[in-house]
Amino acid sequence: ELRAMLGDCGARALFVPAAFRTVDYPAMARRVAADLPALDHIFTVRGAGVDDYAALLAQGAHLPDARSQVDPTAVKLALYTSGTTGRAKG
Repeated sequence: ELRAMLGDCGARALFVPAAFRTVDYPAMARRVAADLPALDHIFTVRGAGVDDYAALLAQGAHLPDARSQVDPTAVKLALYTSGTTGRAKG
């Protein structure tokens, strides 16, 4: 389902926890990313991982302010159904 959702919306970045219960989310994301050429970044929150989100934030202090360049009508978040009765829908 994750592969279908990320492929459908053309996700370029994915934020995952380092782990939850017994699931290693960064490892799962890397497996899925192999089939998603548009997915450029996997950011790990609450722990070190593929790209550490805390390190990204620290680096951001040196980047130019892009707020004036953000398109307010662009998609920022895509939500999908669980797909329990068929394919997940966005």
